[in-house]
Amino acid sequence: MKRPMTALLFAALLLPALASANTIDFDGELVASTCTVTAAAKVDVKFGKLDVSALSAAGNETGRASMPITLTCPGAAPTGTVAVRFESPTLGDNATGNLRLTAASTAKNVQIGIDNAAGTRQIINGLPTADSFVPITTGAVKLDYTAVYVAVGGAAGAGTAKSNATFTVAYP
Repeated sequence: MKRPMTALLFAALLLPALASANTIDFDGELVASTCTVTAAAKVDVKFGKLDVSALSAAGNETGRASMPITLTCPGAAPTGTVAVRFESPTLGDNATGNLRLTAASTAKNVQIGIDNAAGTRQIINGLPTADSFVPITTGAVKLDYTAVYVAVGGAAGAGTAKSNATFTVAYP
């Protein structure tokens, strides 16, 4: 009976030595005067039917579709800048930064990329790029994004290609 107790005591003494002294710092700010989505909180992007041959190799893109998001920013003299952050915990691809297709989609080797007005690819589940932010003005603030099909892992295979994401208003 003495041996199991000694082993337990020895294990308890080792625990502090196994603990790590890493730190996580969180930093942010909650602002009172926020912008809100002007129209419906749902944006529908319709690519239509596109020729799969345009996606004949990895990295090829086709079907650039406009995806404007309009915000209303209250206040007499708003200041600062605003953008949106695109999120999809289940469909965001950490390797490419694009959106994977839904399980119901039948197209192969295709993802959806989102670019800002400057043509910079936005990383799904990442922060907006610096060139995505536009000045906040009284009234409507229009954020211009485009969506595009992107071939990944080789030539795309024909079929339906659907995905989805959410977006939240972001301030620098």
